[in-house]
Amino acid sequence: MAGSLVNHIRTAALLLFAAEFWKRLATGLKVLFATIRMLLCRLAKGQRLPSPAQNDCCIQLPPDIYKRADPLLYAQYYLMAQGLAVTWDNPDIDIFDGAAPVTGALQPAHIYRVRVRVWNGSYDAPAIGVGVALS
Repeated sequence: MAGSLVNHIRTAALLLFAAEFWKRLATGLKVLFATIRMLLCRLAKGQRLPSPAQNDCCIQLPPDIYKRADPLLYAQYYLMAQGLAVTWDNPDIDIFDGAAPVTGALQPAHIYRVRVRVWNGSYDAPAIGVGVALS
């Protein structure tokens, strides 16, 4: 059990150092700072800040946005927030050596077969043919 937690922490640490993570973070920060700068400039010039129209009560989303599949794996934090019992050994990911499930430590430079159960969290959209990439 402790080894599984250590593996999860290692995986999270590796994700932090992925190039894509840093690229997306930089892009998001640029957009955030540009928006803040624009708002401060408008305030300095005495211009009013943009506000929604008075007759708009909701955000209008195109149908293809809110009716998308929502692929997900077993999430301990979500279940704990719901007050449900959790396991830290993810039941949605299985590792096999041939036909036998692996229960101990993994061997370096060894090829394993991985089975991942991906659930659909959307109530409105089917998940048929949704692509899943493992890395």
